[in-house]
Amino acid sequence: MFHLHGHSLIRQSSSLIITVPTQQYTRGSGSSSSSSNNLPKYNYRLLMLKRGSFKGALVFPGGNVDDGIDRSERWEQLARDPSSGALSDHNKDMLAYKICAIRETFEETNLPLFSPYQKAIQVTNNQDRTSTSFLDLCNTHDLRPLTGLIYPHSHWVTPTQMPRRFNTQFFICHLGKIAEKFSPSPDKQKETLASLVDRLQVQENEIVKSMWLTPSEALDACSRREITLFPPQFYILNELSKYNDWKELQKLNEQHRSCEYWHRDPTMPILPEIRVKPDDPERVVMLLPGDKEYPMDDITDNAFFACSGQSNRIDMKRRDGGMMGFEDYKLISSWLEPHLSKL
Repeated sequence: MFHLHGHSLIRQSSSLIITVPTQQYTRGSGSSSSSSNNLPKYNYRLLMLKRGSFKGALVFPGGNVDDGIDRSERWEQLARDPSSGALSDHNKDMLAYKICAIRETFEETNLPLFSPYQKAIQVTNNQDRTSTSFLDLCNTHDLRPLTGLIYPHSHWVTPTQMPRRFNTQFFICHLGKIAEKFSPSPDKQKETLASLVDRLQVQENEIVKSMWLTPSEALDACSRREITLFPPQFYILNELSKYNDWKELQKLNEQHRSCEYWHRDPTMPILPEIRVKPDDPERVVMLLPGDKEYPMDDITDNAFFACSGQSNRIDMKRRDGGMMGFEDYKLISSWLEPHLSKL
């Protein structure tokens, strides 16, 4: 769906952060840099995709909301089935965002986030993900999207200065939790995880490469300009880098929280403000809610940040001198100190 905001057209979209326990990541490989040996240790990795578009940036799976599919009334019945987990938010917009995240993840990576799990595996084997409607697939085979096992993480709106704008709800999903739900024993859980990871097959007309990375590996590679990140992904990775255990993240997500440092509603839009640095026009500052200079009129409820005298911003350089992309990020946040001091 598209919405007009001022003079810009805003695309509604979803993105899904996927974690897998470390011992199960087997394909796509992590950072090959020797410096990765000195990075903090995690018991999980994140799935990141390198797109042919967006200047080859690494992103999480996702895409634009398709009103004809993602807003079908049929999802209200399919998503509320008890076998797919408790649906904490029956709001139609949030449900559409969740369906979009699961649909795009399936189309881009072949990961079937449905129940019944074994039936989903059988039905989607050798499935042409481009020729069959996602809604028809689920409706015909009574597959239930696991909306209860993906949790809102944060909601980002592209700054007004940018020529292409997105209204993106980020979710997070832990494959370890899915394995626990569908497998009764630790050995069976390992088998379920292995089957999920082994199914990873990217959509070649859109995705160049898939990678399983820890948060710090991704941030370290970005600092060395081996990969490109957009500001939301850079900030989210800094948030995630604080948590070495995916089960700790899971507990926070079940509490409808993305970070223990504040009680930000993960569905409340974050609209960054970009300001050019007067002493260096090639560098800009992206102000975020919680920063002492963030315009309070632009947000309805900022009290939970208690932002007096605090900083929450990204200092960055315009890539190629333009406004289409950025690099050389420096996070300045009283709320999130980067895991790596050099980032």
